Amino acid sequence: MTYHDYKRKNGTQTSAFGAPGRINHDSSKFYNSKLYEGLNNGKDVEYVENPIEPQNINKVFCKSSEAMTELPNNSVHLMVTSPPYNVGKMYDENLSLKEYRELLKRVFKETYRVLVPGGRACINIANLGRKPYLPLHSYIIEDMHALGFLMRGELLWDKGSSASPSTAWGTYLKANNPVLRDVHEYILVFCKDTFTRLNPRKRKSTISKEEFLEFTKSVWKFSAERASKVGHPAPFPVELPYRLIQLYTFEDDVVLDPFVGSGTACIAALKTKRNYVAYDIDKNYCDLAEQRIKQFLTEKQQIEKTTAEKFIELYNKKFDTLFVVKKISDNPDVICEDLTGGELNLEITLTEDRPRDIKALLGRSEHKSLEYAKKYGLGPASSLSGNVSEQAYNRIGEKMVKNYGTNVALVVWDASPLDWNWDTETKNLAKKLLLKYSQNPFDKGVWILSAFQNKIFRVL
Repeated sequence: MTYHDYKRKNGTQTSAFGAPGRINHDSSKFYNSKLYEGLNNGKDVEYVENPIEPQNINKVFCKSSEAMTELPNNSVHLMVTSPPYNVGKMYDENLSLKEYRELLKRVFKETYRVLVPGGRACINIANLGRKPYLPLHSYIIEDMHALGFLMRGELLWDKGSSASPSTAWGTYLKANNPVLRDVHEYILVFCKDTFTRLNPRKRKSTISKEEFLEFTKSVWKFSAERASKVGHPAPFPVELPYRLIQLYTFEDDVVLDPFVGSGTACIAALKTKRNYVAYDIDKNYCDLAEQRIKQFLTEKQQIEKTTAEKFIELYNKKFDTLFVVKKISDNPDVICEDLTGGELNLEITLTEDRPRDIKALLGRSEHKSLEYAKKYGLGPASSLSGNVSEQAYNRIGEKMVKNYGTNVALVVWDASPLDWNWDTETKNLAKKLLLKYSQNPFDKGVWILSAFQNKIFRVL
């Protein structure tokens, strides 16, 4: 047995200066050190999950979240929010720092009550001022600890060039009083009672391997949302709650936003097939959130309808049938009917769920050729991550564990501008799927609709 074999068999231990190996890692020596004496390290609790009344699910309540009477104890799986910053924006009150902290503590105390054991609370916050600098994130950490929360870590959201182009750099090119210009915000992650959240109802995890490897890094890089675009003075982009929801919840879980603002967390919840409950005291923002949620659901249906119509057009040509889209449904997404009496139902998914592809589906983009895609940076140099067939495999895999009934086909929209051949790729894709899943729930097959090639390919 080699030294490396011995290390692998017996696991690694935390060394005085870290260890790169993490297989079967034993960290008990580190956590039993004096550094951790007297700290809250969780407790053994029975997992309890109480149902929320159906009329209170997927709803925005225009009231204070200091008393969330609509929610029973132990009923929410994740809280994601960006609290008001108390800096004179339109929806902020002019509170003292002490009053501001007390407000947040009352809301987060209620959050603690409604979270299930192991449920997470994620708070997006930016620090303020320079004379002096107000480290709001450290105040919130202190207050959350006092409420009994366990801290899981903090994420740095690097907004990069999308951050506000501040020129408040103090004394320019002089050491008298240079001022730092923040291009980041914090996402603080806490949990209730215990570090591990159980899943007794066997709900499905929807995060892909690529997402998990990226989202578990402590620095996230994506652009901020423009206030003028959303109609809210301090919106966060849907990518932020999307990542937290994918990482910390299962399908059909409940996501809470106690300061809902423009409703972005609600949209992220719907996008990932979770439920939401949200609160805000400003009726204008409650109305805005409801409006954006309605628009999202309308566009989702339009995407499904557009995809289905294109697929049916190509399907009819290929098999000389007369199918038409009859109605937009759910599980599966689209009901189609042959004019001669046959039936074909479609479940729709995308290989890449990005604004570019959605615009193409809704006819708002000239995304029609590889040359166009390359010219405008939509090709391999864009935000594509990994092999497109691997992305399609992950998307298809999410659908292979449900029962959709009979006469159902899965249609995977592929808007990728990459110049590659599905005929070859589908063979490997099908082989990989068959190895992982013992049964294909789609009796009418799994199909790829390639927007660039204007063709359909059967995978399974």
